[in-house]
Amino acid sequence: MAKSFSYRRHEVVKDFKERWPALFSESQIKEEFIRITTVNLERTFMTNLDAHMPKFLDLLKGKGRSAGTKIRPLLDSLAKSNDLDHR
Repeated sequence: MAKSFSYRRHEVVKDFKERWPALFSESQIKEEFIRITTVNLERTFMTNLDAHMPKFLDLLKGKGRSAGTKIRPLLDSLAKSNDLDHR
């Protein structure tokens, strides 16, 4: 317990990387997920993201204070880009 949590976590991750280096590669994680579940993780995520995006954007539009002021220009440029795509 003399070591800090951060240091102990670093040791655990280092050991984990040495034992299973492939699990720190995006492509290997995707392949392992498909092998275990027979579900394409990225495709499923993107499909569900598309389905939930309108509600998510509405949530972001409702943000106020500093978060709202930071997000507003991004949402405006996204809306402008989306309008140009539909023309």
